Amino acid sequence: MSTISSHILRLRQHFAITPALPVLLLYASGLAGPVLEATTTLRWLFLLAGLLLAIAWQGRRFLLVLWLPGFGLAWGTACQAAPWQTYLRLLPRAECAAVIRAVVISNPSPAPDAASDSVLPPIAPSHEIIAIQAIRIDNSWHPCRGKVLLRLPRGQSSSRSQAVPQLPSLRHGDNLLMEGVFLRLPTSQEEHLSSHSYGRHLRSLGIHRLFLVQKFLAATPASGWRRPWRWFLEQRGILAGLLTHGFTDSASAGMYQTMLLGGQGAMPRHLRDTFVRSATVHIFSISGLHVGTILTFALVFLQSFLVPFRLRWVILIPLLGAYIILTGGAPSAARSFWMAFAVSLAVIRFRPAAAANALAFSGLVLLLANPFFLTNLGFVYSFTLVAVLLYGWQPIGHINDALHEKVFWLPHDYQRRWRQWPGRWLVGAVGTSCLAWIGSAGLNLYCNGLLTLGAVLVNTLLIPVAWCLIMLAAPKCLAAAVYPPLSNILAKVIECLMDILTGLGQFGSQPGLAPLFPTPSFTWALLFHVLLLALLAARSRLMLWAAAFGLAACLVAATAGNCRVKPPALLICQGDDGAPPAVCLFTTDSRAPTVLYPGGRSSARSLITALAARGHHRVRTLYLPAANSDTHGAATIISRLSPAAFVLPPKLPTRNAFLRGQIHSAHADGANLTHFALAASNPEQETDSQQLQHLDGPRACFAPTSAPAGQLGILLSYHDERLGLRLVIERMSPGLIVISWRHSDDAVTLESSLRPKIIWIPLN
Repeated sequence: MSTISSHILRLRQHFAITPALPVLLLYASGLAGPVLEATTTLRWLFLLAGLLLAIAWQGRRFLLVLWLPGFGLAWGTACQAAPWQTYLRLLPRAECAAVIRAVVISNPSPAPDAASDSVLPPIAPSHEIIAIQAIRIDNSWHPCRGKVLLRLPRGQSSSRSQAVPQLPSLRHGDNLLMEGVFLRLPTSQEEHLSSHSYGRHLRSLGIHRLFLVQKFLAATPASGWRRPWRWFLEQRGILAGLLTHGFTDSASAGMYQTMLLGGQGAMPRHLRDTFVRSATVHIFSISGLHVGTILTFALVFLQSFLVPFRLRWVILIPLLGAYIILTGGAPSAARSFWMAFAVSLAVIRFRPAAAANALAFSGLVLLLANPFFLTNLGFVYSFTLVAVLLYGWQPIGHINDALHEKVFWLPHDYQRRWRQWPGRWLVGAVGTSCLAWIGSAGLNLYCNGLLTLGAVLVNTLLIPVAWCLIMLAAPKCLAAAVYPPLSNILAKVIECLMDILTGLGQFGSQPGLAPLFPTPSFTWALLFHVLLLALLAARSRLMLWAAAFGLAACLVAATAGNCRVKPPALLICQGDDGAPPAVCLFTTDSRAPTVLYPGGRSSARSLITALAARGHHRVRTLYLPAANSDTHGAATIISRLSPAAFVLPPKLPTRNAFLRGQIHSAHADGANLTHFALAASNPEQETDSQQLQHLDGPRACFAPTSAPAGQLGILLSYHDERLGLRLVIERMSPGLIVISWRHSDDAVTLESSLRPKIIWIPLN
């Protein structure tokens, strides 16, 4: 009993220093149930945790704070219903055609000026966020409000009647008159096999519908107060031009722009995937590293001009807020701003600033403004990682002090120098990287199925490089505006640092250092991080050993669990780009699947996500399509899944030089190459195709046709004698694909959609 009382006393002492922390936890305990769409059992567990927390915080007066979970429950339920999205009540169905008037409220990425020296390619926008003002129903306009994601079909249709509408040059505040179709958001089951989805991400931004444009009727420029606000937001394009002035490598320019100004359009997709696999993508998100570096630089600059102490913070906070708005206001950036705001209030009043209290204050502000941030992976990742760093820094400090008290392994003359700076910096850097790796391990497993073993070493070397790149941003912009020759020199230096950054990311993304595991459940991820924070905050041996044992059990359960469904089976993944789906075959004699058809780029990415959720990071064989237009998915699969063998058409596609280079590189690394023959006309005529001997032994007939993409015809005909499987993929019409297998009555129809689909078909 005395042990429990001592723990409660220590908890109350901590809450007295950080009063915003218990308020945030009580509010979140009620908010989590409706926002996370949790089960009834999990909702009661959240409320029970809130009750126990209220008793531990206030004792007998716990009834005074029980209104916080109730308020969170009510506010989350209200936001789930979204009554301010009035256009939802006007729609006759969840998916329907309509004519709308809307205004662009996002900040479209501007295309680079033709007269500028920017090496960035033009960004073709395919989606923007709009605010609906009115909907025409029954030939009458009805005023309404709400946010919608504007989407365009990607690619061109072969039919003139179904030509893709051309997106006008959009700017913030432009008024649009459009005809199109409302589409519901994708669910988790339609997108991924895991519990997180792009649909939840859009809901966290206040978006509940997609609007597929069929025809633009009118577009007028912004008016009123939106014009000066648009001018302010478009300063981001000017800053991007100054940052990338003098660059010769478009990839480095896009990475540097993404690092300093946020967004994802300028950064190459394959590089972003590389940094995701190495757990270093956080340096490209506006967060505490950027805000801390900017604050340090600005404080030194203002101090050099003898600006009064309090006036420095009065100047810095509005400037920091303007920077956060220009970069898009991501949850991690907003978290950093509100933490800096809380610290600045304490500093101005000469009060001690508790970092944990500032973190809780920022979380409370953001969740009050938008409860759905609780489902935003950027928000969760940022807050979890910072909390782990805050509560884990004290043990790292104790270890650092112990190491510096016992440096007998160094000569006596070097002990004093070691204690002063280099030793503490080295131990602190390695300790911070270890904490960051441990704090992100659970989220990486839950989101990506990745356990990045080399992240500790890579982040230790990467953080100083990223800090130098951020510090060079201000001199680079100033030199580009005043003295361009100096800007060209700085561009060369930045490109060299970017090469180092890319090399570290590629090193950490190697298959041996970034293995894939089956994706764990949400309950596992929540339990893992609760136990981790309990371990770091433990002040007794009993609590320490209990948390450590539970944490080890969670890791063993996640890495040793087997989520694979017994084969044989087909995995069909359709993307959102209108291209054919990706088809993957699981057999009983091999743990690595076979990709029969790679599909489009979006379908391939969906397949990679689905395979990662099942613990597969490689494929055994990849069948390459004969059509030039269907090879983009193959290039994506080769770069991410490293096939052990390729089955190629008689002639490699001529339009994709990057794909040919990938195949030759894989062959040089030991991948097997086999060719098949094109079928003359009918896939039933197996004599027109070559009998192949697979690596695993079965005889199979693979006979794709040479029909151009977009036209009617059979894309693939596959027959496996051992499995008794006959698979045919047919393009019945533009945007309509039928996949049939085994018998004529077994088929699945896939229409072009903006909602990705994942279908698992057992072949028993």
